[in-house]
Amino acid sequence: MLRHSGPYSTPAEQPLWIPDADVINDSEPPAGQPGLSCQWAVGSDGWELSWNHHSRFYSGGPWIRYLIDTFWRPGCALQAELAARLEGRDYAPEFDEFTFDHVLNGEIKVTEEDGTSWLIKVVDNVVSET
Repeated sequence: MLRHSGPYSTPAEQPLWIPDADVINDSEPPAGQPGLSCQWAVGSDGWELSWNHHSRFYSGGPWIRYLIDTFWRPGCALQAELAARLEGRDYAPEFDEFTFDHVLNGEIKVTEEDGTSWLIKVVDNVVSET
């Protein structure tokens, strides 16, 4: 949702709670975010991504690009913001433990209900869909 405090700020006192006054529009994602809900989940070992099966999956490729560019790769958006923290934003303490050194490689075969399929490929953090 679009919030005054930014796309990934978290209130220090209650990380899973977003004050109503912070919400600009609960039906609009922040700029650059591919949607309101990401269906990628990190595996328990931290080495894989998979669909969380919570709802129909939309924008798989754009979400991987967003996650890489925002949280994981060297020089990502969050790394830059943590180096020059913005006034008025609270940051989850877990962000201080992020290493920002991830390089993703892999491919996912996507099959629609009608049988149409394609691949999402990630090679050295570069995402393509074929």
